[in-house]
Amino acid sequence: MVAALLLLFVSPQLLAEGEQLRVMTFNIRYDNKGDSAQQWSLRKAGVAQLLNSQTMDLLGAQEVLKNQLEDLVAMLPHHNFIGVGRDDGKEAGEYAPLFYDTRRFQLKEGGYFWLSETPEVASIGWDAACARIVTWGYFYDREAQQELVCFNLHLDHVGKVARRESLALLTKHIAPFIQAQIAVIVMGDFNAAPSEELMQHPLPLLDSYLESPVKEGPSWSFHNFGRIPLPERQRIDYIFYSPLLAPINYQSIHPNNEEGVCFLSDHTPVVVTFGYNRERKMMAPTCSTL
Repeated sequence: MVAALLLLFVSPQLLAEGEQLRVMTFNIRYDNKGDSAQQWSLRKAGVAQLLNSQTMDLLGAQEVLKNQLEDLVAMLPHHNFIGVGRDDGKEAGEYAPLFYDTRRFQLKEGGYFWLSETPEVASIGWDAACARIVTWGYFYDREAQQELVCFNLHLDHVGKVARRESLALLTKHIAPFIQAQIAVIVMGDFNAAPSEELMQHPLPLLDSYLESPVKEGPSWSFHNFGRIPLPERQRIDYIFYSPLLAPINYQSIHPNNEEGVCFLSDHTPVVVTFGYNRERKMMAPTCSTL
C-alpha cells in the first residue's frame, strides 16, 4: 500500500448542535427488472420517504442509473449533485453521485476520477470487472464556517488488486487536503468486510462505526434483500473521516421485521452525524507503509 499519513488529534470540542453534519452513504441497487418484487419502481417510494424523513447534508449514493438519478434529484429539491456515468463520463452506466445541500454548502471545486491506471478517462482498472469511479466535492460549510472535502466511491466486487490499488490512488487524492488541515470524509461501498486484510488499514482516516460513541441498527450493511442469513451478513459500506471531525452517532437503517418487506435496497443506508472539532492539533505528516 502507498505511504499514508499518521494523524493525531487532541482536545476535541464539538460545535453547537445546529452545526452538526449528517452524512449518508447508500447503495440503492441499480434498476434491475429481474429483481421482481424488489425492483426500483416498487422501492423508490420508500426511498423517497426515507430521504424526506432524514435531514441529509451530504449523500453519497452508489449503483445509480440515469433514471434513478432523475428520481433522486426529484426527491432532494434542496440538493445539487456532482457525478457522471462511469462508462463514458457522461450518462452511460452507473453513477456514484454526491448530493449536497445547497442551502448549507458552497461548492468550491468538484469532479471525478476513475479507479484505474488512467484515472482521467473512462476505463477499467487492474483486475476489476467494471469501470469504477470516485466523485468528490470540496465545500465551504456556511453554517459551521469550515471547509470540507467529501469523496464517494464504489469499489469493485471482483478484483482484489483493483480494490487495493484503488485505495492507494484514493489516498494520493486525499493527502493534500489532510496536509492542508481540511476536514475529509470518504464514503461508499467498499465490497469488503472489516475482517478482510484490505480493510485493516484501508486509508489514513478513521472508521466512523468503530469510533462513534452511539450506534443504532445492525452492525452489517449488506443483506441481499434479506436473503443472507443474519449470522453471515457483513458490513461493506463505510464512512471514514479525518480527525478534524468527530462522530456523534452512527446508524444503519433497517426494519426490525423483514417478513413481507419491500426493502429499500439490498444494502442498508448508513447515516453518521458528525461535529467539527473546534480545537484540534495534527502532527506534521510522516510516511508509514500500510
